Parts: sequence; C-alpha cells; structure tokens
Amino acid sequence: MRISTAHYVNGRLLVDGEPLPDGAVVTILQPDEDQKSISLSAEDENELLESVRQIREGRWVSGDDLLESLKPKS
Repeated sequence: MRISTAHYVNGRLLVDGEPLPDGAVVTILQPDEDQKSISLSAEDENELLESVRQIREGRWVSGDDLLESLKPKS
C-alpha cells in the first residue's frame, strides 16, 4: 500500500509522483472545502498503514460493537 496525492483536473485525477499501475484500486479522501490539505507525520502515516493492514486481516470492531462495549455493565 502506498499513500499518494492527486489533483482533480478536467474530469481526471492527476497523481503526484509516480503514476499508478493500470487497474489500480484507489480510495479517495476529500478534505473539507476550508481544509487545503492533510499532512501526516511519518509516525501518523505508519499508524494509518498499520491500521489498514489490521483491517485487511479482519482485525476490526464495528461501530455498533464498539458503542455496545462502552456501555456500563449492570
């Protein structure tokens, strides 16, 4: 997995840096209009990539299960 930045121009995404291989599946995160860009420290980027790896391995909790686990036990 890699993290890339792109700009939307005339109906196309122009990827900064090396081009993606044909058929590449991408996830797009669009900042809010008042937010120009998202910058991650190396530590934050590594944490994000580790989280994605865990999700791909099936190690995740749904939002509903998380909320249920936070409720006080009676």
